Amino acid sequence: MAYMHRNTLEVYMDVQDKKTPNEWFFVDDMIAPSIQLLNRKGYTTAWCCAGHPYTAYCDGVYKCKEFFSRQLYVAFTEGVTTLPSLPDGFYTTTFGDTLAIRYDYPAEITDAYDFMAKALEINKRFYDWVLLLPDYPDYKEYIKQS
Repeated sequence: MAYMHRNTLEVYMDVQDKKTPNEWFFVDDMIAPSIQLLNRKGYTTAWCCAGHPYTAYCDGVYKCKEFFSRQLYVAFTEGVTTLPSLPDGFYTTTFGDTLAIRYDYPAEITDAYDFMAKALEINKRFYDWVLLLPDYPDYKEYIKQS
């Protein structure tokens, strides 16, 4: 798990300033570059998950018994209401009134390494999409209202 600074959007593997822990938030390693870039482009995020291969129990030999998160998802702050496009395989949804996008990992993947390989592929696809996004059109207005 990485940490991202709320204001500068710097990403570190540990909180850099222990005196200001509230200025940092957790972000999954695989999705951190995408979340950093989304926020820099004005698509401010509320929370996210890159997907995880297992809960507390994995037999370590053949198959994991349960998966913790079978989705990559990103929820945006209330200032983000539209997206110009979506990456292949993703869809929009909401958490209450909050816009979110999701990708569902295939249910037939039960091997942890197969899951991690797929998660890496999908997170890279997501990052490539973020690279091509234009700056959020209402970003300057959103900053004024904050």
